[in-house]
Amino acid sequence: MATLTLFSESGSGGSLCDGIASRTAVNEVFSTIRSGNGTAADATQNQELVRLTSSGTINQFAGLYRYFISFSIPNLGGGVVTGAYLRLFGGSSPTGLGSADLHVAGASMATANNVISSDFQNRQTTSFGSITRANYNTTASVPNDLIFNSTGIASIASNSTLELSLQLSWDILNSFTGTWAASTDTYFTFFTSDILSSSPELAPRLVIVLSLGEGLRSQGFHPSWVGSLLRPRQFAPGRAK
Repeated sequence: MATLTLFSESGSGGSLCDGIASRTAVNEVFSTIRSGNGTAADATQNQELVRLTSSGTINQFAGLYRYFISFSIPNLGGGVVTGAYLRLFGGSSPTGLGSADLHVAGASMATANNVISSDFQNRQTTSFGSITRANYNTTASVPNDLIFNSTGIASIASNSTLELSLQLSWDILNSFTGTWAASTDTYFTFFTSDILSSSPELAPRLVIVLSLGEGLRSQGFHPSWVGSLLRPRQFAPGRAK
């Protein structure tokens, strides 16, 4: 077995990207804000958040935020993917509307190298894995791993671009089960790929666990890489040894 650690890229306009698309400055019931079109996007911040914000009108909401990230999957050389996880390094995680889980799912971004407002509806709603609020560590140096289920593992293909989204459980499950309160929010914050140049150890990453085929061995992959991680800027964009 070996692990392959992949990174996205900072900013936009390269080959890959991460950022948020959101629907904000509205006053809508949950089903409407969830199904509406995006109104804003941002791919330039060192930290981002997946968030639901309430308005001042009872049982209505002012903002919903979804995060998107793309990864370049190299030639896996016949190796079989046996596991994967998305690793995040977190910040704060308030629960003004109650406690939600954080889910990772697929996405079909308009372009892999930018996040735009229309991507708000380009997320998928089949969960690849999740982490509960209780298990989400807000200490920046402690990782949070969203472990892929069989559906998530099956989404990883050799020589492809994998696009992912992060959503609150209420969003992906289409059911607000929190406790509504006026002008507050529930969210998860985490570092983005824009921190690669200054603190690459905090950048989000996709870790793939795979068995080695002969093709992988010929490319230089080796089982001794298990658990290893080198700074991504030492390698081709989006890929770490």
